[in-house]
Amino acid sequence: MPKSLLHSLRKNWPELRAFLTGGMPAFVYGARRWPGAPPVFCLHAARLAPLDALFRFLSEHGYRTLGADELQLRLCDPLSPREPREIALTFDDGLGSVWSVAFPLARRYGIRFTLFALPGLTPEGAPGPTIESADEELRRQALGRDRSAVPLCTWSELQTMHESGLVDVQSHGMRHARVAVGPRVVDFIHPGFDSGTADVHVPLYGGAAGREQREPVLGHPVYEFDSLLAGRPRYLDAAELRDALAEHVRRRGGAGFFERGGWRRELARLAARSGGLRRGDFESSAETLARVRAELEDSRRELEARLPGKRVRHFCFPWFRASAETAALARAAGYESIHLGATAGFRSRAGAQVPRVVTRLQQEFLRALPGAEGQGLRGVLAEKRAARGASGG
Repeated sequence: MPKSLLHSLRKNWPELRAFLTGGMPAFVYGARRWPGAPPVFCLHAARLAPLDALFRFLSEHGYRTLGADELQLRLCDPLSPREPREIALTFDDGLGSVWSVAFPLARRYGIRFTLFALPGLTPEGAPGPTIESADEELRRQALGRDRSAVPLCTWSELQTMHESGLVDVQSHGMRHARVAVGPRVVDFIHPGFDSGTADVHVPLYGGAAGREQREPVLGHPVYEFDSLLAGRPRYLDAAELRDALAEHVRRRGGAGFFERGGWRRELARLAARSGGLRRGDFESSAETLARVRAELEDSRRELEARLPGKRVRHFCFPWFRASAETAALARAAGYESIHLGATAGFRSRAGAQVPRVVTRLQQEFLRALPGAEGQGLRGVLAEKRAARGASGG
């Protein structure tokens, strides 16, 4: 099975299982009745044409969008006043296109949404151009913001959106951290490695909390990994092995080393022969949970300090990865809800559960909302295929 297809199946399996077992809201299956709780949708990048069409559709069909606090009230108190067709939109990561594309459209159509930001990665800087710019070059920059040198929203942009009342800024953790959880090498950093926006797909290597290395160095091993906030004990690899592999690549042409066949086998053999260098150790469970606690507490504290009047009560776990222990730490840190995807082991339940587990649908399922005539599941699957093709799987 191709690696890209295997990755897609693993990523989407919880959502597929929820669909096959009837775990989706009734409207996903074509029912015209509205669910008892407002459905919540997860988005990331803001693409102009589809987002404009979506926001226009929501506005014209009487949908009311909720912020995180109002959503929490609806979920915890079934007797709270509500209106027909209430939904919640959430954007993860704070990509720059949320400022340059989604925010102007939100003002145009009166749409509210929640933005889960990463204060540990949020840059300084003046607000960038938006799609409302009259200058064609500035508008082009706005449309390409996620691929620019500043791919995440700046603090000044977060503040402006927060002050508008349309955007509810909440926490996504400090750094969207990925860490090694075992000694097995699954890849190496190479020119085609998907480092993600702001290098969030590059694992954190070594170092004390907050001082780990994240630079994508050619040749560095990528160990079996997970989100830091999943709470699995972290594997602390040997820095000597990283250095040896990087030096091997450097001496053999750097990026040019990867143009010849067999480079992966060559690095794997070198790593295997360096057994004495490769031996690492695991953090204790207490050390790992201390790192998780710091991500939860520091991100909340930073957002509230930088955004006057902001109360951060809701947390979105990166990659939808959480555990019973890390969910309990979120509660202890003062969060009233945790946002996930269709994640095994977590279910939304009626009543005043704290922290409230919010199960979100991927953005493609917006096509199945009542009123989206001719879309339904066929439109959902078509958009998923298009998104997979655009991202290379």
